[in-house]
Amino acid sequence: MLANVRAMKILLYDFPGSICCQMTRLTLAEKGVSYERQTVDIMAAAEQFEPWYTALNPKAVVPTLAIDGEIVTDTFRIVHRIDKEFEGPSLTPASAEGAKAMNQMMADIMGLHYGVLLYSRRLDADGKAPTVIARGEFLREQLRKYPERAEILDRRIAGNEKMQKILAEPAEVERHVGKARALVSQIDRGLAKTHFVSADHY
Repeated sequence: MLANVRAMKILLYDFPGSICCQMTRLTLAEKGVSYERQTVDIMAAAEQFEPWYTALNPKAVVPTLAIDGEIVTDTFRIVHRIDKEFEGPSLTPASAEGAKAMNQMMADIMGLHYGVLLYSRRLDADGKAPTVIARGEFLREQLRKYPERAEILDRRIAGNEKMQKILAEPAEVERHVGKARALVSQIDRGLAKTHFVSADHY
């Protein structure tokens, strides 16, 4: 049963530069859903680690969607929930093969290491990424201040250290860049045949 969106309050917690948030906003726009936005500053203010936000999204990631107070997390779940329950054109291909291709494309796009793609172009003369190093120091400072957030922050610190190691290895950087280039080429090849990546109509 399609929801009467006019009678519902839709609130999106997001960050403008997040690819997952962009997917969610595009889905809402294509379905014609009116919604409110609350920016979660995942950079300077690190609001994703604040108790008020982790109470909504224990993984401390964006986006989070509130539908009449019901909290929905995970980009896949959010996109499919919007498409399935709200009025407007169906965004999911009707065939099982097309739907599978759509989900795979979403997974491939979200699976790129955007940190490596961005900061590999911002290395200093020593081959290091000052912004990434500073972020690691910031996360460790957050851990010292808020030891009760250790479960989340430890994972982020480990991820930061892993990214620093990748950035220090040109071959690893090229592997990630090559993966992104291959995906763009795949999309270009698909769009050369049809207007849509995962199906032949909309």
